[in-house]
Amino acid sequence: MIDSIRSTTIQSYNKRYDEKCAELQTRYETVEKEKQINLLDKENALKQLIIAEQRNTLKQKTLDELKRRNEIDLLNKDKLLLNQKNELLSKDNDLKKASLIVKESEIQQERAAKELQRIQIEKLQATEQYNRLRTWFIFGISLAALISISLFYVYLRNKQQQRATLEKQRYEVELLESRLSVYSAQMNPHFMFNSMNAVNHFILNNNSMEASRYLTKYAKLMRQVLDHSREIRISLERELLTLCQYIEMEQLRFGGSFQYELQTSEEIDTSDVMVPPLLLQPFAENAVCHGFLHADYPGQLNIRVFMDLDWVICEIEDNGIGRKRSAEIRAQQNPGHQSAGLEITRSRLKVSLGKRMPEQPVPYIDKMQEDGKAAGTIVRIQLAPYQV
Repeated sequence: MIDSIRSTTIQSYNKRYDEKCAELQTRYETVEKEKQINLLDKENALKQLIIAEQRNTLKQKTLDELKRRNEIDLLNKDKLLLNQKNELLSKDNDLKKASLIVKESEIQQERAAKELQRIQIEKLQATEQYNRLRTWFIFGISLAALISISLFYVYLRNKQQQRATLEKQRYEVELLESRLSVYSAQMNPHFMFNSMNAVNHFILNNNSMEASRYLTKYAKLMRQVLDHSREIRISLERELLTLCQYIEMEQLRFGGSFQYELQTSEEIDTSDVMVPPLLLQPFAENAVCHGFLHADYPGQLNIRVFMDLDWVICEIEDNGIGRKRSAEIRAQQNPGHQSAGLEITRSRLKVSLGKRMPEQPVPYIDKMQEDGKAAGTIVRIQLAPYQV
C-alpha cells in the first residue's frame, strides 16, 4: 500500500512538473516569437527608411541633373552673348583707334606750338633766375662770412670765460687744500700733546709695563697719523682704523674702565667715502676724557656709521656724566681754558664740505634719565654726501 501511495504521489508530482514545464516552454516560445516579431518589425521599418532614403537620393540626383542641364544651357547662352559683346567691343575699339589717331595728330600739333612757347618762356626764366641766383649768392656769402665771424668771436669769448672759470676753480681748490693742510697741521700737535700726557701719566705712576705698551701703540698710531698728515683726505675706512687704535690706547690709560663698540652700516662702502684725517678723534677724546674721567661706573662708547638720506653720518654716543657737569668740573679745575680740538675739527669739516655744509654739521644730543640726571651725550657728525 505504501509503495502504491508513493507511486501515485510520484506520478502526480511528475504530472504537475510536466505541466509546469510545458507551460513555461509555451511562455518562453511565446516571448521568443514576440521578440522575433519585434525584430522583424524593426527590420521592416529600417528597410522602409532605407527605401525612402534611396528614393530621396534618386529624386535629388534627378534634380541635380536637371540643374546641371539648366546651367549648361545658361552657359551656352552666356557664351553667345559674350561673343556678340566681343564683336561689338572690337568694332568700338576700331572706331576709338581711328578717333585716337586723329586726336593724337591734333595733340602733336598743339604740343609743338606749346613747346615753342615753353622754350621762349624758359629762356626768359633762366635769365631771371641767373640774375636772382647771383644776387642771393652774393648775399649768402656775405651773411655766412658775418655769421662765421660772430661765431668765432663767441667761441673765443666762451673759451676765455671757461679758462677764467677753470683758473678760479683751480685757485679755490688750491686755497681749500692749503686751508685743510693748515688745520691738519694744527690738529696733529694737539693730538700728540694729549698722547704725551697719557705717557706722562703712566711714568708718574711708576707703571713702566703699561707705559711701554702704550708707547708701542703710540708709535704705530703716530706712523699712521704722519702718513695721513701728508694727505688732504683719506678714506673713512682708514679714519675708523686710526680711531679704534686711539680708543684702545685710551683704554690702556684708563685701565679698561670703559668699553667701546664700532658699528658700520652694510650699505656704506667706507673705502669710497673720503674725509679729512683725524676728523673723528677729537669727538671720541672728548667723550672719554670729559665723559668717563669723573664717572664712578663703567663707561660705554658706541660709534655708529650709517646713512641718513644722502649723507654719511657718524654717531658717537657715551654714557658719561654729560656736557653740563663736565663743563662745571673743567671750570673749577682749569678756569679760562678753551678746547682747541673741537674748534679746529669744526673748521676742517666746514672747509671740507664747502657749500654742501649743513646748518648744524655737528649737533649734540644730551641724554637724560627719568629723574632728570645726565645719562651721556650723542654727537652726530655729517661726514660727506654719498650716493649708494
